[in-house]
Amino acid sequence: MKFASSVVAVVSLLSAAWAMPTNSNYTNKLPTCGANECLTDGYFDGCAPGNLVCLCNLDQPEVDRYVKTVQPCLDGPPGKASCTAGAVANYKQLLTSVCWKPEYGSLNKTVVWAPTPESTT
Repeated sequence: MKFASSVVAVVSLLSAAWAMPTNSNYTNKLPTCGANECLTDGYFDGCAPGNLVCLCNLDQPEVDRYVKTVQPCLDGPPGKASCTAGAVANYKQLLTSVCWKPEYGSLNKTVVWAPTPESTT
């Protein structure tokens, strides 16, 4: 009986191991909340809107231009159709943090979002 239990346990473990993703490039994707809809071919200077480190490695004027380019989509219909208001705020905060905070590589870029119509009322 112990042998049968051991065989079942080993088979269960092997089944679980085989079911795991094998792609070493597997990553969680950051919801970009419609930002790609404001970009030509979904990229900005070669950076996808979900690749925050790439965006923050651009020169400061380009980071500023990115923010001005995607904010209408984030705060407008594309953003509202693809994300909650909290997810849009989270994307904005993550970009701001990755560009500035030392734990993300001290990229020392400032991200300033224009006030949204909802936040000014």
